[in-house]
Amino acid sequence: MNERKFERLKNQWLREIRAGMRIKEMTMLAPYQQIIGMGERALPFLFRELRTKPRYWFWALESIVCENPIPEESYGDMRLMTEAWLGWAGTRGY
Repeated sequence: MNERKFERLKNQWLREIRAGMRIKEMTMLAPYQQIIGMGERALPFLFRELRTKPRYWFWALESIVCENPIPEESYGDMRLMTEAWLGWAGTRGY
């Protein structure tokens, strides 16, 4: 159930993203906010997404876990930001 809901919301979010949208605009779209609303139930799916096809899930992750493992010098580098979150996930059993 949770995985289907996540996939539905993720696909809806991807359809609503438009070229030239700022990250803040993308993360304010209703499907993205509903993924955040799933809380910790969304974490395994978000980490799976980061492992397979990284997108801008960092705002959702930080909103759900109330932490941000990304070092300041890594901001703007999708690969380093993804590595930071996957490292965080690995130390917590995700």
